[in-house]
Amino acid sequence: VKEKKETLFNHSYYAFSSFFWQDLNFKNVKLSQPKRTQNMEFYNHLSLIRQGFLDEKILSFFESLRIDYKELENLEDDYTLLCGINKKVNNINQEKLSKLET
Repeated sequence: VKEKKETLFNHSYYAFSSFFWQDLNFKNVKLSQPKRTQNMEFYNHLSLIRQGFLDEKILSFFESLRIDYKELENLEDDYTLLCGINKKVNNINQEKLSKLET
């Protein structure tokens, strides 16, 4: 007969499911003002997506911001680039680093 043991994470992979996490008595704080962008249209669209709402207007807005990889070389470096996979990130970082003058 196997003995059932309590685990640190209460049979979950996540720290917030642990007994210890419950003992910390964290307080939830709602952040209501954007800090990383001053573009309110962008912020509002992101907020709606976080709530599970997506329509053609929001989709069109984000598609208008999408840049083809070939166009990156023609842009200045004053933007944030989001990539879905680390390999692409590493390749872009390596390209940019190789162009720096040392």
